[in-house]
Amino acid sequence: MKCRMYAVLLLAIIGVVAAGPVEVSAQDVPRLSKELLKEELENPDVVIIDVRSKSQWEASEWKITNSVWEDPNEFESWANFKYARTKIFVLSCA
Repeated sequence: MKCRMYAVLLLAIIGVVAAGPVEVSAQDVPRLSKELLKEELENPDVVIIDVRSKSQWEASEWKITNSVWEDPNEFESWANFKYARTKIFVLSCA
């Protein structure tokens, strides 16, 4: 499924990830406009993660500046161990 807007999950992960998995519905996930995201591109506290399939990400001409690809099927692994819990995650699927 293609996303037309950036799905943004702003987690100041202090305590949230430590408390264990949290289930949220699509309407609970905050949205961020591309203009607002553009303002955050150089913010060192923001980690922009592309969660498209690896093949879609590699084939795409369009990638967000400073974004990284992570396997969405491995969310718990990279969310719990790879990034500081004080970071703000921006998850993109477009």
